[in-house]
Amino acid sequence: MRFWLEDTLDESGRPLWIGAATFDAGVGLSHTTGQITHHIAAEVDQERDKLLADLQKTGSLVIQWIDSFQPVREGKNGGGDRFVTDGKLGVVEEH
Repeated sequence: MRFWLEDTLDESGRPLWIGAATFDAGVGLSHTTGQITHHIAAEVDQERDKLLADLQKTGSLVIQWIDSFQPVREGKNGGGDRFVTDGKLGVVEEH
C-alpha cells in the first residue's frame, strides 16, 4: 500500500489522501532498468478489493465507486509488469 497526501482539502476541509495497493508477487530484475525490484500480481483489482473489504469491516467508513475511472484496462506499469483492471476507483470516506 502506498499513500500520498494531496495539497488540497476535501469538501469538508479534511486532508485528502490518494492511495494505491498492489500485491507484490515476487522479487526480480526490473524489466526497464535491470535493477532489483518487486514485481506485482497482474490482477490489481484483487488487492484493491481486499483492502477496501478490510476497511469496511471497521464500520466507520463509507465506500463509493467511480466506474470507468481508469480507461486503460490492461497494460504494463512503470516497472514493466503486466496489469489488468476493471477501471473502478474506490473512494473511502469516514462517516
